[in-house]
Amino acid sequence: MLLPTPSRAAIPGLRFGHLPQQVATAALCELKIGLRQRSASTLELGVGFAAMKALQKLRSKACPKRARKVWAAWCRQRFQDVRPLSEFPACHHAIEMASAHFGVPKQLGELNVILRSYDKGDWLGRHVDDVRMFAEPVLATILKPGGQRDGLCFSLPQSSQGLAAARADAEAAGIDELLGDDALPLESYQVSESDGSLLCLEREARFLYGHEVPATRAPRISMTWRWLHPRYQEEVDEVRAWMENG
Repeated sequence: MLLPTPSRAAIPGLRFGHLPQQVATAALCELKIGLRQRSASTLELGVGFAAMKALQKLRSKACPKRARKVWAAWCRQRFQDVRPLSEFPACHHAIEMASAHFGVPKQLGELNVILRSYDKGDWLGRHVDDVRMFAEPVLATILKPGGQRDGLCFSLPQSSQGLAAARADAEAAGIDELLGDDALPLESYQVSESDGSLLCLEREARFLYGHEVPATRAPRISMTWRWLHPRYQEEVDEVRAWMENG
């Protein structure tokens, strides 16, 4: 059973939970093996972010027959580290358990999972997950926290223009009635992480606050997952059908 993890100053739209130790440990062991086998610090499961971007470009640059050949070559050469989720059953179990805990409804889009291993000094730049490509929510679990002061950091855009642009992106994704600028309680927030910490990013936390991982003081391992936005999924399916039937 998952229990919510209280937070004393969480930003709006950010919810917490915690994986059972057995579930988190199994996923961590499986993830370590997968990364070690491929000598990689990052793996993707399900559908790949860069692969979906590349797939869409094929329609404007090639006929269907040519596109099929190019796509097959890209999958062998560029996207070989995008693995089926079925190869990581413990991670899949953790994803299903966490998603159910947060009450995430069945999603129409395909699932993208990112497994990241940080060595000391590694970092992830500030960003907002692609609002056109990925639906709400975005979820993550910290399977191995870094140093005592390491952790995921959230921050608002530094300018009013940046915040207005973030709101416009949210509106384009079908999200409205977010808190007004004056009602946002914190400009920045750092998550206190532990083994099995769960995060669910919705609304303001998903669209208005960017997130990043500053340079870590100790090794850290995380897993993030999100689903393709229904509109983006339709576009991807159209390109696939065009390649197959053209």
